[in-house]
Amino acid sequence: MTGITGQILEAVKTLTFTNVMVILLFVVGMAPAYLAWRILNDDELRDIVFSSFTSLSVAGLHCSFNVASEIGEEKSWFIAHDFAMSGRDRWYVGVNTLREPTPEQITEYCKVLGQLIIYARNRTVDKPAFPGDEPTIEVQP
Repeated sequence: MTGITGQILEAVKTLTFTNVMVILLFVVGMAPAYLAWRILNDDELRDIVFSSFTSLSVAGLHCSFNVASEIGEEKSWFIAHDFAMSGRDRWYVGVNTLREPTPEQITEYCKVLGQLIIYARNRTVDKPAFPGDEPTIEVQP
């Protein structure tokens, strides 16, 4: 055989057992490194392999905004408003949704949560109106 194919076959014939083992060790060692590199650099793959949690603050609002996902599940957005504190414990009223809210929705949800807290503390004020097509939730005494 001549050409590049013949040269490759001649090179393979001259490999010793030690050469083959070193090449095999190199390939076996590179596979996990490549997999780790792919997981760390691919957002979709990283969401499948790891759970995540991010807490964001929204300027001008008294609400916290959290994004979380369990391993292999879709993201969940949580908008929460402080309700009460007792020592180191904090009580929240919040909205959890599986669709990413727009900045306008975050502002509206935070406003409604604040009104809900005022209503829960003082029943003489009007009940808050919930945004969207969802049914109104009755607050039980």
